[in-house]
This record gives sequence, structure tokens and C-alpha cells, in this order.
Amino acid sequence: MVAGVDLGIRTLATVHSSNIKNNNTSILEYKHNSRVLKKLNEKIKIFKIVRRVRKKKFNKIEKRKSAHVDRLQWDFINDLLNRNDVIYLGGIESHDIVKGGNNTAFNDLKFYQLKKRLMYKAYTKGK
Repeated sequence: MVAGVDLGIRTLATVHSSNIKNNNTSILEYKHNSRVLKKLNEKIKIFKIVRRVRKKKFNKIEKRKSAHVDRLQWDFINDLLNRNDVIYLGGIESHDIVKGGNNTAFNDLKFYQLKKRLMYKAYTKGK
């Protein structure tokens, strides 16, 4: 199976895959719950305004956000590599995406980290 991956903000990724032997093609959208990230970002904004919040509480929310993104990325990577043999990943230029005002959503999903993790996991699986 060969797959082309288009990363995005509304959906984590859209995968166009095709089987060369059978000429079957499929399109999968990997959706993520953006409400979780929005809630955590709102709490962080409030903490920055109040400034009397303990650092421990602030770090706890940052860790939850990071753990959510990590789980999302690893689940996507494992599923993608289990379904496909060859993966083409589109370029991740943030200039056009950030220009639209989606800076926090783009930064929260950490696409560069996702790309590096995908390369690592593909290398360990020999794909």
C-alpha cells in the first residue's frame, strides 16, 4: 500500500492510500478532538492573566496538553504504518497556515515533532 498524507488543523491528517496490485484507493480522515486543546488553552490564558496561580498547577495543565498531543500522534503513526508500506508526507511550511490566524492550533499539534516521530517509527519498522 502507498499513502500520501496531508496534515491539517481541522483534521489531524487526510490520508489518500492506494493498493498497487488491486487498484483500490481510499481516503481516510484522522480527526482529533480540538475542544480538549481549546479548553486547556483557555485555562492557560486565565492562569496567565491571574498570575497568582501556582507553577505546579500551570505545569499540570501543560503536561495534560502535551500528553494528549503525544497520544494523538502515536496513535495516528501506528495506524498509518500498520496500514501502509510507503508513505509520502507533504511539506510542513507553517507560513501559509499561520497567516490565517491559526497559530495556536498549529503549534499545539506540533507537526514537526509528528514528522520526526513518523520517520523514527518507519525506520524501526523497516518501511
